[in-house]
Amino acid sequence: MDEKQLMQRAENGDVGAMLELAKYYSEKARGNRGDKVGDVISAADFFESLNAEEKDDPELQSKAYKYYRMAAEAGNAEAMTELARRLYDGIGVERNAQNSEESKVWYRRGAEAGDPAAMRVVGFTSEDAEEKFKWYELSAKLLPPGLNKIDSIKQTAINYAAGRGTEKDIVKAEEWLARLDAETAASARLEIGQITG
Repeated sequence: MDEKQLMQRAENGDVGAMLELAKYYSEKARGNRGDKVGDVISAADFFESLNAEEKDDPELQSKAYKYYRMAAEAGNAEAMTELARRLYDGIGVERNAQNSEESKVWYRRGAEAGDPAAMRVVGFTSEDAEEKFKWYELSAKLLPPGLNKIDSIKQTAINYAAGRGTEKDIVKAEEWLARLDAETAASARLEIGQITG
């Protein structure tokens, strides 16, 4: 499907088209070489793009922002999280205190809509121990493998061991720690020891 057809579908309320356009413009703004929606780029181009400044083409980032916002407002959890990140970082939109505050609203909406990346951010930023625990534990269960999942698992184990936001439960803490590699689990146990004395 070409860009114009996708734009027409997005303007007619197709949330999938909104999200696809947002991702397309974002990738194109970063200098990825795909010229058509859905183009596949080489691994070398992909890794090169990771090192590129994401704000390369402000006009394209602004278009990406527009479609992420449309998809978020239409209820797409992934778009809510990406919109929040863009508001906070000033990608495709001005970075300011108002947008930073709005990003918190969208992260929470994304978390409540089921996006595990947003759950992790809400867990990280929450001041309330019970809420922090709730979102960390959910993100630990739902995130795909990677560093963010590892951190969520570690924080969940620490919260169980310290009784922060939940009842203290060393058995559950150890169950969560068993999901980590030996080095990360050892680091978490040191942190638990410092917290619990």
